[in-house]
Amino acid sequence: MPHGENQTATTSNSSLLFWIEKTNSEQQNFFVEFEGLQLRGYSIAQKITSAIFPTWREHSDVGAYNGVLIDPKYWYMGAQEEYLKENLSQQFRSYYIAHGYMANYYEPLEENSS
Repeated sequence: MPHGENQTATTSNSSLLFWIEKTNSEQQNFFVEFEGLQLRGYSIAQKITSAIFPTWREHSDVGAYNGVLIDPKYWYMGAQEEYLKENLSQQFRSYYIAHGYMANYYEPLEENSS
C-alpha cells in the first residue's frame, strides 16, 4: 500500500517541515508575504511548475526563502509529484496556513530531522 492519505497524518506531515521554528502567526505572515509559495505543492503535483521543494539538507538561506523543506528522500521532481498526489492535503497546506483556514502548521526542521 502506498504511503499517503491512508496512513497517519503524522507520516505525511513529517516529510514537510518549516525551515526554522516559527509561531503559527509567523508562518501565516510568511505565506501571506510570499503568496507564490501558497500553492507550490499543488503546482508540483499537477506538473505546473519545475520549482520543487528544496530538501532540508540545503543551506539555511534556501530555507529562509522557501519556508518549507522536504525530506531528502523526495529530492527530485518525480518523487515530489508522487508524494503530493498521494497526500492531497499537503498540496494546499501552505494556502490554508496563509488564510488561517483549518491550518495544519508546519513543525520546525530542527526538531524532526537529522
